Amino acid sequence: MCSLSIDQTLKELVDSGCEDLTLLEIASACGTSKQCIQQIEQRALKRFRSELEPIYKEWFDRRPY
Repeated sequence: MCSLSIDQTLKELVDSGCEDLTLLEIASACGTSKQCIQQIEQRALKRFRSELEPIYKEWFDRRPY
């Protein structure tokens, strides 16, 4: 399944209010493997951390000691 289809399926799961799904449940809904969903999750977390890091550093550089 192409990543665009997976993205769309994940969006639909979120929009439908599905919470606390296991990797296997998400993979089944997307028609892919649990490992693929784990890799997507890891890439998203890495991207999130890289976006958050400058904000985090700015905040702590301004804090009075």
